Amino acid sequence: MVRGRILASEGHKRAARSLLNLFTSSSQSDFFLFLRNQLAIHDVLSSITAFHDPSDLLATVTPYHTPRTLFADYLSLVHAVTLLSRNLPPPPLDNQYSLSDPDSARDAFEQARATTLIASAHLKFKTPSLRRDFTRIVDIFHSAALLYASRCLGFISADRTAALEHALLARRLLDQLLRLEDMNAWPQNLLWPAFIAGVECHGDEGAQGVVEGLCRSLYEVTRFGHYLGVLDFLRAFWGGDRVDWRKLAGEWEAEGRRVLLS
Repeated sequence: MVRGRILASEGHKRAARSLLNLFTSSSQSDFFLFLRNQLAIHDVLSSITAFHDPSDLLATVTPYHTPRTLFADYLSLVHAVTLLSRNLPPPPLDNQYSLSDPDSARDAFEQARATTLIASAHLKFKTPSLRRDFTRIVDIFHSAALLYASRCLGFISADRTAALEHALLARRLLDQLLRLEDMNAWPQNLLWPAFIAGVECHGDEGAQGVVEGLCRSLYEVTRFGHYLGVLDFLRAFWGGDRVDWRKLAGEWEAEGRRVLLS
């Protein structure tokens, strides 16, 4: 991924899945579960731009839930949105979660947000600003997920009010990203919400310039080659007349140009 070799990184991801499946739950140490959850972050977010292999989507590794696992419910819900948008059966969700309509989806992600904030209570931060920024990142991910669910599950087209709320939330997400006190402390966490902010500013050249600057800053800090691929995709999307980014992402995947968001 650092070198932008997307096909190679996908091969390593599948190999990591195979290794994971060799172990039973009883043999998994805390360290192994930590590694599993790191793989889950990559797997869930990379699945967002995968459209042509249903079996690969269904094999996606999701987080192992513990009271201290950050973003576990969040990632599980994001993956459920991805599967539903591809007409694939999502894994069973906790009874408190539903994605059947806009209000239920909003409530589900609110609950997931609260779960992560509770789980983060034990974390120790070097400075108060880092703790404030962590809370901002939870809110950033929350906004990105609501935009993603609204777009993929068709909620945005419900009525004009829904479309207006969607546009306001897109603007809010961009503002939230710009409010981070030290963006360089969290570069590996910001590509996914930056992408969502980017695909939701089609036709807004001012917002596009902000997103482009953000993506370039993230690349300068990480030097991850696939970040530039995301920026190339956003530029191509902004230059077209389609407002739903998924069609273009599917075309790029078919051409061997996967867009990775983790």
